[in-house]
Amino acid sequence: MTANLDLPIAASVGPYRILGRLGGGGMGVIYRAVHAETGLAAAVKTVRFPRRTNVSSIRIEIHTLSRLQNPGVVRILDQGIEAGLPWYAMELLEGTTLRDWLDSVWPEIKTIRAAGGTPTGTPSHSSEVDTLVEHADADGAVPPQPARARPRVRVANGRLIETLRTFAKVCAPLAFIHGEGIVHRDLKPPNVFLRDDGRPVLVDFGLASMFRGAVGRETLEVSGELMGTVAYISPEQVRAEMVDARSDLYALGCMLYEALTGQVPFSARSPRETVSRHLYQWPPLPSELASGISPSLERVVLSLLEKNPADRIGHADDLAETRLDLAAAEERGGAGSAPRAPAPAPAE
Repeated sequence: MTANLDLPIAASVGPYRILGRLGGGGMGVIYRAVHAETGLAAAVKTVRFPRRTNVSSIRIEIHTLSRLQNPGVVRILDQGIEAGLPWYAMELLEGTTLRDWLDSVWPEIKTIRAAGGTPTGTPSHSSEVDTLVEHADADGAVPPQPARARPRVRVANGRLIETLRTFAKVCAPLAFIHGEGIVHRDLKPPNVFLRDDGRPVLVDFGLASMFRGAVGRETLEVSGELMGTVAYISPEQVRAEMVDARSDLYALGCMLYEALTGQVPFSARSPRETVSRHLYQWPPLPSELASGISPSLERVVLSLLEKNPADRIGHADDLAETRLDLAAAEERGGAGSAPRAPAPAPAE
């Protein structure tokens, strides 16, 4: 059930006077607001429906954002209880989201989405999954993916250097939250805000969890139900296994794949089939969909999309400082398309 944006707008939440809605979803609603005494503009988030998952989600966000102080993470300003429901105020961000930026790189994505489909031409489906996927056959096989629905394109639609620089910047706040023991668990283009100067800001920490590096990278505190966004969810998250920073890096790999090729790595006619492909299939090689991808860049993307977290690139700062920089340097040097090759051994 999603928030009904036709519901009457509250006059105020805590000390904030509500000016209008900024957005909303299944977890809650976000208002544009101003502090009644100071006049400070803010975005105020609360829940519209007192479901357990909604209340748990916003409490996770409040707890997480209260301990994270970094320019790459949305800043919490205030919090409280209104009519028995938690709320919090955060800085009012000005700019666009990574979703908007991707739509500018690939205008056809926005057109297809507006028509009710996905970039691969299949019908659209719900963005959230809160149930485990049934296992495939004993050998893990699932039906092959359909052939791509459009001709081969130029990598990043001719904006590769800009794309690599944008994703390298996203790695900085990711490295910070991972260093604080936080896993976002719902990293996707709408949850990465881009300030007017291009600096990224992570938002929407309603599914965040904590892992404890002192005990092991795979140990965490799990809160709430299994949820996520099917186009970007990691295999271990689908299986409700313990997750760490590498789960966010898998999502980042899905986003990078989308930026380079114009389509997400996995898409199907139902959420269940899509997450099954995350579990058991490899996507088409990026070089099969887009020309001009260097061998090293393709290896980076495939390493991020490894099914086993132990085989994945493990650190966001390593990804930004070595892998993406190398790919950008090769692009400036005129590297060609990549051959068919498996992903490399993990960095760790």
